[in-house]
Amino acid sequence: MPFIEGESLRARLARDRQLSIEDALRITRQVADALAYAHSLRVVHRDVKPENILLAGGHALVADFGIARAVSAAGERFTGTGLAIGTPADRFATTFEQVVAGLD
Repeated sequence: MPFIEGESLRARLARDRQLSIEDALRITRQVADALAYAHSLRVVHRDVKPENILLAGGHALVADFGIARAVSAAGERFTGTGLAIGTPADRFATTFEQVVAGLD
C-alpha cells in the first residue's frame, strides 16, 4: 500500500469537531463511489469507519481492505448469517454496507 500524505477522517473530526455541509457531502460521495467500485468487483469492505477513510489532496480514500481480503481468501465458509466481522463499535456501518452491496 502506498504512503498517503494526509489524515484520517477520525483525525479531521477530532480536530474540527464538525465538517461543513460541503465537505461532508463531498466526502460521502467519494466514499460511496469507492465502495460502489469495490462492490462492482464483488468486494465488501466490512469495516468502514472514520479511521479507514483517508483525506489527502482534496480526496477521500477508503483504506484497509484487510477484512475483505481475509473473507475473500477464506471463501464462502467464512461468511454467513450471524457472523460478526469488523470493528464492534461500528457494527451499523458495516451491516449497512453489506445490505446495500447485496453481497453477504
